Amino acid sequence: MMTRRLVLSLLVASALGIAHTGCDGNASGDASKDEGAKETKVVVTQVRSGDFRRSVELATTVEGYESAQLMSKIGGYVAQIHVDIGDEVQQGQPLAVLHAPELEDEVERQARLVIQAEADLNSRQAEIMLAGARLEEYNSLLELRNIELQRASNLVNKGALKQQKLDEAEYAVRSTQAAIKSMGARVDAADAMLAAAIAHREVALAELSKAESMAAYRTITAPFNGVITRRLVDPGAFVRPASSSAAMPLFHIARVDKVRLIVFLPLDQAGALDVGDEVVLDHIEGLPIRQLDVIGGEPITIDRYAKSFDTSSRMMRAEIDIDNVMLLEETGKQLRPGDYGKVILTLETYNGIPTVPASALGSTNGASYVVVVDSNDTCLEIPVTVQITNGDVVGLASGVQVGHEIVAQDINRVQHKQILTTGAKQYIDFNPSP
Repeated sequence: MMTRRLVLSLLVASALGIAHTGCDGNASGDASKDEGAKETKVVVTQVRSGDFRRSVELATTVEGYESAQLMSKIGGYVAQIHVDIGDEVQQGQPLAVLHAPELEDEVERQARLVIQAEADLNSRQAEIMLAGARLEEYNSLLELRNIELQRASNLVNKGALKQQKLDEAEYAVRSTQAAIKSMGARVDAADAMLAAAIAHREVALAELSKAESMAAYRTITAPFNGVITRRLVDPGAFVRPASSSAAMPLFHIARVDKVRLIVFLPLDQAGALDVGDEVVLDHIEGLPIRQLDVIGGEPITIDRYAKSFDTSSRMMRAEIDIDNVMLLEETGKQLRPGDYGKVILTLETYNGIPTVPASALGSTNGASYVVVVDSNDTCLEIPVTVQITNGDVVGLASGVQVGHEIVAQDINRVQHKQILTTGAKQYIDFNPSP
């Protein structure tokens, strides 16, 4: 009995072992079959050439190309006003006249001083002429006295004339020489007095010119061609000189044949700003055209910028010049000081740089990379430098070239130096153009 039970137990155990072995075999076979069926597919594309623009939208205001507050150099009452707001004026055109009689009196006084100085000058010139004539007279007399002295000396030597006559002749020569010397001193003094008279006249003329210049300040004139944008005085008002702390402007004037568009850029954008950056006027109040990027056949660009930041706003000022005359010819409208709107400023332009889908970009420890599939179907992680990103398109500065084949998505599913099997690559077309 015991033997039969043992044999039976062995048979049952053997049967169970066979059954268990059969299940494991089927399971192994199915897993191997599923693994072959789930072969990895890799989506790949080519690096393309792309063009990028980094643009920003900025608020802008319009200012006159030149503008000034006109103040008076002198104090006085407003006698006449020749212009009003909105009037177009030309450089040098009178805008207002002040009444300042004391300046007119000063001009009259200085004019009389000039007349007096000129009279004194004429007198000094006459004295010089008289002294010169007297000097010539004495020189002629000296010649005569020398002849008489020579004649007396000859006669004395012959005994025909007494010594006393010779002494008298010698005295006459010395006396004439002394007179010549005295007259020469008078001529020198007259010359000095003439020089003083000339200087006095020059001072008088300068004072007269100064008085006339001050009197000319009674007329307020336009410093340049422009438009009167504000008039702040009326006839009869007292105007204080500009040097006074209570001085007020009489007019505001702005040049409008050419205007400036003013924009301000924050720190993160100003670093890329440069003269010549292209600008699109985008909905400027007062213009009938929604967008404008060319005037007179020339692109609108940044003409200058401050190259420093405002200490209060931390913004950088930039200016765009607009030829208002040409703008009027092309659009029928002009920009006016105070107009406002928006501009689109292109800070950077990249043409023909390697471009990839954003999904093809990976990152490790802050460094970007793409997975390049080489000619042997080997996947290689290549570091790249991102130049610019525009939505789902990325422009690269270095790392890959146009035409390289890269993994376009799910790059984490492949490993560095992984070799793709035949048929594993699934190609997609990538077009970086918007």
